[in-house]
Amino acid sequence: MSYANSFSRTPRRLVAVVCALLALSLAGCASMGTRGKDAAMEPVPEFADRMFQAALEDMRAGRMEAAQARLETLTSEFPTLPGPWVNLGIVHAQAERDEEALAAFQRATEVAPDFPAAWNQTGMLLRRMGRFEEADKAYATALEADPDYALAHLNRGVLLDMYMGQPIEALSHFERYLELTGTDEGQVNKWVAELRLRIKAAEGRERVAER
Repeated sequence: MSYANSFSRTPRRLVAVVCALLALSLAGCASMGTRGKDAAMEPVPEFADRMFQAALEDMRAGRMEAAQARLETLTSEFPTLPGPWVNLGIVHAQAERDEEALAAFQRATEVAPDFPAAWNQTGMLLRRMGRFEEADKAYATALEADPDYALAHLNRGVLLDMYMGQPIEALSHFERYLELTGTDEGQVNKWVAELRLRIKAAEGRERVAER
């Protein structure tokens, strides 16, 4: 059963989703991560961790040029760590340098194929670029790596509902996100309530049409 053409999209709802997605980009900043399996396993030096934390603080404060400089240093000196690549990609994405962002995310997935944050950010960028099927695959890969990665459930729910016309599948991801976060996410609860109403209404219309 498909409801691809059954649901209207109000401008207010679309604006709310877009704003939430923009917020999630920085909310999804990646941790440092561990070195790729083919790299040396010596611990990351303390100065590198301090630089990484400083880059994250720069990003949160909107100092993107400073963050980019720190992250580029880290990706040059520690190329097998996925976290700096992911966050460098976020910096590029915030500046709408989509190709540079995608290249950074892809590098992160190459050095650490099971790093879910890299796949989640890849999905967000591909969604913005209009490459919805690829975005869905990226979110699916993130959830294969970590079925409890809450942000991937949330982002995949948005993609499936708003861009791919699959509200039933979207609902399951929103509900799982709420289960995992254990918080009263006001906006997500509104989406869940609205989805349930729309799905119920569409099922009712289909039953009437079948008579």
